[in-house]
Amino acid sequence: MGRLDARTIPSDALSEAMRTAIRLWARTAGDAGVPVGMAACVTDGRSLVAGATGLPLYAWPSNDIADCARCSEPARSKDHDPIRVRHEGLRTVALTGGDIQPRNPGFQAVSDGAVAVVDETGAFRVRSPAS
Repeated sequence: MGRLDARTIPSDALSEAMRTAIRLWARTAGDAGVPVGMAACVTDGRSLVAGATGLPLYAWPSNDIADCARCSEPARSKDHDPIRVRHEGLRTVALTGGDIQPRNPGFQAVSDGAVAVVDETGAFRVRSPAS
C-alpha cells in the first residue's frame, strides 16, 4: 500500500516533508532572486505540520477551553446544561505569522526552518530545522 492509500501519514513523515519543502523553497527562491518568505500548514485530518522561512510563525497550543462562550449561553436549549462551560478534552493549535504579531503570551515563536507538529495522538511539539 502506498502512502496516499494509508489511513494516516505518520507525523514524522509529514514534518520531514515540510522541512524539505521549506529548505527547497528557500534555496529556489534565493537562486531566482525573489523574496524567500513562505509559510505553510498541511494536515491529513489527524496530524498537522506548519513551518515557515523568511517570515515569523507563532503557534499557541491549547489543551482545553476554560470558558466556552457558546456553551455558557443559557438560551441554547432546555436540555442544555449551562454549567458546563469547560471542554477539557479539546486540543487546538492556533497559528499566526507574517505581519500579524500575536498579543497573547501563550503564542510561542517557531524558529525559521523549524516545523510545528501535532502528531497522531494530538501531542504538540516543535521540530528544529536540524532534528
